[in-house]
Amino acid sequence: FSYYKLVASQTDTTPSYLEGSVAWAAIGDQGMVSATVEGTASGSTWYVRVQTVRATSLGKLVAGHSTVLTWTAP
Repeated sequence: FSYYKLVASQTDTTPSYLEGSVAWAAIGDQGMVSATVEGTASGSTWYVRVQTVRATSLGKLVAGHSTVLTWTAP
């Protein structure tokens, strides 16, 4: 584990950091339990998940990910 990425997309139902989805947060602390996201339009719907990323001298890989959550901005 190098860091977590909170990734999101309005069109891709399986957002992925390595495939170019928006990264709302980069989290280096495994104990972090929340993040604040700003700048989303009210009423916009997003597909969101957390990915565990491993970075090495050979590149980056997704070591694991959560299930996708559909979220609508208040």
